[in-house]
Amino acid sequence: TKLPMDEDSVTLALKHVMGSRFKVDDPDVSPIMARYDPSTYGGWTHVMSMVLRDYVFVCPTRRATRAMAAAGNDVYNYHMVFQQTPIAWVDYTFAGNYHLSELYFVFDNAWPPVIHDYNKACTTMANTFGTYWTNMANAPHSPNHPEPTSPWPLAVNETSGEMTNLLMDVPTSAQIDYNKDLCDFWDSYLGY
Repeated sequence: TKLPMDEDSVTLALKHVMGSRFKVDDPDVSPIMARYDPSTYGGWTHVMSMVLRDYVFVCPTRRATRAMAAAGNDVYNYHMVFQQTPIAWVDYTFAGNYHLSELYFVFDNAWPPVIHDYNKACTTMANTFGTYWTNMANAPHSPNHPEPTSPWPLAVNETSGEMTNLLMDVPTSAQIDYNKDLCDFWDSYLGY
């Protein structure tokens, strides 16, 4: 597949991925194509990126979270949205928040310093991660003791069934039902 992707290359890639998933030669990917409008996402390459994000990470995480909560476990989810202002890190300029990009903050390590130069917001983000992660280790099953600036809600509200992520940003906040409509679509499309 060539980059940037066009509608035909996204269709071909999805047929390959879904063909493997459903073990068929010519899967119907038109429902997926209909759900991801390239004008919303900034082109077909970004559509493919969002499809993979939802298919591989976001929606399976939602299913796993619900299953763990249904089994009686306290489950906490977060969504890394912190961005440099101004964007000072080279990798963020090209990739944005990518899988594992939060590790610089979890370990409060801006390595390599030539690429990752901490500013005040970065230090605050590292302290925020440090507080939640340390609390989780020190107080079994609770990232909220001692009390952080913003409590980290359980991922599944037992009463409403709503899913909640802690938005990792400066400051943190709660995010309700992230990508609900798209994950409902994926659950239906995949037969969950």
